[in-house]
This record gives sequence, structure tokens and C-alpha cells, in this order.
Amino acid sequence: GTPDEVQKATLTVKVEPGPVSKVAVETAQFTIAAGETRQLKVVAADKYDNPVTGVQVAGNLTWILSDENAGSVTQTGMFTAGEVAASYNDVVTVSVKQGDIVYTDTASIVIEPGSLEQVVLAPDPAEIGMGMAQQFVAVGADRYGNRIAGLDFEWSAEAEAGAIDTNGLFTAGDSPG
Repeated sequence: GTPDEVQKATLTVKVEPGPVSKVAVETAQFTIAAGETRQLKVVAADKYDNPVTGVQVAGNLTWILSDENAGSVTQTGMFTAGEVAASYNDVVTVSVKQGDIVYTDTASIVIEPGSLEQVVLAPDPAEIGMGMAQQFVAVGADRYGNRIAGLDFEWSAEAEAGAIDTNGLFTAGDSPG
């Protein structure tokens, strides 16, 4: 071409991540219902936190749970939550060995109550005199007895027994029984 013509070229640059310099549990903190199961995963990254894919860690990793109350974890990373709702900081540790180097990371777990499976009414039984009042309370829980907050209860009583208000305050009628 002539000296006045502009020449153009296209260049594609692909930046690859560096070598593995750390591993992490995919979710550093997670919430799970009591008794539920979740597959934990490990991600590898270079020193700039770029994910390194294709790293074979399956035979070289170890899962450890530091508090058996939190549940259990298999060597394939299958976590089953314990039965008691609670928070567990840095309770799961994964170690990955590559050559002579071992990388580790931890995860924290919050175990929440599962779905509503029982309602407990107290006092039970209640013995009161005719025309007297008794405050009742109700609590909802999951199958393991973990109390579930934020439930709304609707109170009712047989008309022959007496009346109960929206807060669970029962006033006995004037017929014994």
C-alpha cells in the first residue's frame, strides 16, 4: 500500500491464571436446615484469586469437621447438618495436597430450624376454676425440637368451655368439665 494508508490488525490476548496458590470451600459461610444434606465443593485459585479450573483435587483432599455437634462430612464433601440449630464458626476444614504443598481453607455453618412439624401448647393440662383466666402459650418447632420464631397462632376454644382471645388468654365458662 501507499504510505498514507492505515494498516489494521487484530490481536487476541488470553490471560491465563497462574499456578494454584490457594484453595477454598466454595461457600465460606452457608446456612442449612437441621438434618439437611449439602455437597461441599472446593475451588482452586491463583495468588490473584483467579479461579484455576481443571485442577484435579479429588484424591488429594481431606475434609474435617471440628465439632461433631455441627453434623458430619464425608471425604467426598457431603455435609449433613446436625439436629441442633446453632452457628458454628470455621467448623469445616478442607485440605488439598499438591506435591509437597498443602492448601487449607475453612467454612462456617449456620444450622437453622427445619420446617414446622410440631406445635406445643402450655400449660397442658390446665386446671382452672369456673370464670377464672389462664394464659396459654404456643411454640412451633421442627422435627428435632428446634423452636421456630415468627409464627402467628390463631386461638380458638369450644364455646361450652369458655372464650380465648387473640393472645391466648382463656377465660373459663361457668360450667364444669
